[in-house]
Amino acid sequence: MTFLGSAPDVGIDPFNQVGGAIATVTAAKLSSFGSEGESWNGLTLRTLDQVVAELEEQLVKVTAERDAAISEKDAAISERDAVISERDAAISEITETEVERDAVLADVKLAYDEVVGREGAAEEDLVEVTPTFMANTFDLLWTNSEDNQDTISMVMEFPEDTVTNPPSIAFESVKGSVLTINYKGSITTVNEPDIVFRSIEEVDFSQDLIDQLSDFNLFSVSIPDEGLFNGIAPFTVEAPNGSRYELTSMKMKMNVNDESKYSFLELEPFTEIFSSLSSKIAELEQGGGGQNLEQVLEQVTDARAGSVVINSSNGEAIISFNIEESEDLNTWQATGEKITKTVQLKDGKKFYRFALDK
Repeated sequence: MTFLGSAPDVGIDPFNQVGGAIATVTAAKLSSFGSEGESWNGLTLRTLDQVVAELEEQLVKVTAERDAAISEKDAAISERDAVISERDAAISEITETEVERDAVLADVKLAYDEVVGREGAAEEDLVEVTPTFMANTFDLLWTNSEDNQDTISMVMEFPEDTVTNPPSIAFESVKGSVLTINYKGSITTVNEPDIVFRSIEEVDFSQDLIDQLSDFNLFSVSIPDEGLFNGIAPFTVEAPNGSRYELTSMKMKMNVNDESKYSFLELEPFTEIFSSLSSKIAELEQGGGGQNLEQVLEQVTDARAGSVVINSSNGEAIISFNIEESEDLNTWQATGEKITKTVQLKDGKKFYRFALDK
């Protein structure tokens, strides 16, 4: 609780049973409550100055982590530049008599530089996609109150336009809602479960809801041959195994387009670039001065060693590739198929990249 004025008249010890809650007061009005660190009607006192000091300490820590990540990225860029320098030295050794082949190699080099050689080029090739937040599907993570390594994941999905802001679902089921539970390695789907999902104030659905809600809970949700999930306190359920699990994360999924709810990056421009590379390689194989493909490729850095830096977002990223086909390595057509990979990002990491393998 935060008090901006003097201590109010609240009766006799009304907060004794709230279990270590804190009253934050202004330094100017502290004397009307008591002394910092003492108890006032069951609430531990602290001043706004102490809160500011704690926030400043957190800011210093986050800034240090950011600077370390920037230094790591700069080191990677320096290493990349050294590799490019070695590649250019190797290309310069190609003889002047191999003019036609050198022209083709220059095209390959141009495509390579467009992908990874020129700073900022990779970001320009990405199609910018603005996520649209739809408050209808949420990832839930429950953590054992006695063992933080023991977790249960769930997905709660509501029909469109059934979740208000602020949420106001209280001890009821929502028609058409579905709860999916991953418990002991088995997936269970429960239709229209009885839940609580509410908040006193409007929430920011683009952020984790765990600190914004007044309560979320499940009631009499049955797992076949196991038992029930049943709410016993705000954000706390008793699982079929008898242990208590607390809701430690509730994040809304993002809906970018009709094809997928999780596609944050569209990499179609790269398909055209690598299709061009394949065509040039075929030309080299036919007219490369008598050299085979492996000998020709030794004289340029393989474009597949390139990488693109991806900023992490909401704990995961999705990378999508379109598949094209060709009969002669010159003419390419889309097959309509797409490879999509979900990358679960690790805590504490700031940047990620993907690299094309052989």
